[in-house]
Amino acid sequence: SSGINAEYGGSTNDDIAPCQIEEPVIPEVTEEERAAKQAAVQARLAEKRRQIEEKDKQDAILKEKIRRKEGQSLAEIREKQQQDEMKKLTEERRRQKLEDE
Repeated sequence: SSGINAEYGGSTNDDIAPCQIEEPVIPEVTEEERAAKQAAVQARLAEKRRQIEEKDKQDAILKEKIRRKEGQSLAEIREKQQQDEMKKLTEERRRQKLEDE
């Protein structure tokens, strides 16, 4: 089988070196490096939590403003309805008074 490749100008299997896989060297991590990495991760998590809390706080403020505005609008609508009702009653009394005379 190695001769077939040689006949066509290719190399023989004997010319190919066996593939050697080298184990990757994992550097040792010191306690200080491990602690520093852990502190960095904790800091990122704390910052992310702070950002989420800030966003939640802003959302709550916005919702409260909307709730107050809607409440104010409802109060204005009720007040207008009461004013309209009073106008109707006043007009009706005036009409009755004119009819009675």
